[in-house]
Amino acid sequence: ALAALGNASVGKLVHEQLALQLTLSKDSSRDSVLECSWFYFELMIKAMVEHLATANTLNAPRKHRFSDQFNDDILNMVASFTGEIISKHRKQGRITQLNSCLAFFLHDLLSVMDRGFVFSLIRTYMKEVTANITIMEPEHSSVLWELQIDFLRIISSHEHFIPLNLPQYGPAGFTSGSSSPTPSLRSIDSASSFISTMMGDRSSWAELSSEFRRQHFLVGLC
Repeated sequence: ALAALGNASVGKLVHEQLALQLTLSKDSSRDSVLECSWFYFELMIKAMVEHLATANTLNAPRKHRFSDQFNDDILNMVASFTGEIISKHRKQGRITQLNSCLAFFLHDLLSVMDRGFVFSLIRTYMKEVTANITIMEPEHSSVLWELQIDFLRIISSHEHFIPLNLPQYGPAGFTSGSSSPTPSLRSIDSASSFISTMMGDRSSWAELSSEFRRQHFLVGLC
């Protein structure tokens, strides 16, 4: 994979070329990638941060930090490695390592890229693995279950785990806070009335509903 970087077009940055080459790797190169996936993922993260520092875009909105093409390559790469994990899950040594490295890679991406996009990558992994678990015999699906749980454990160890799960809206879809920095007495009374009404229906706060899982994505997965 690294040899391919030398033949890359001048216009592509290191992290962009890595994402593309890791996805396109096959045969002996693919085996090398699987064996040293931690190295390539770590190199990509460092190259991404270096690019942001060099381009002076560390404080830029996350959605505009990287190109759409790079996002597509990352999505294809994650889907590719997820398929690899599923198809070779019985080879526990190498695949367990790949699964952990992929989880740590997404864990690090949460600090660099648009988090909504990273959540979609996590969803891709979870959706594919869960779909395969449901069609397997129980005695054969236990390995995938363990890989999935370990994946979630690593993702959930992120330092901003709690902020990542804070909802923007209450159970009924209304904003939980006042829209005004200096609310009037009438708006305060209105807000208090609303809170009292909502808290009266305790079940809406305790239920693990689809809406709750959308607003608390990682907790919903766990």
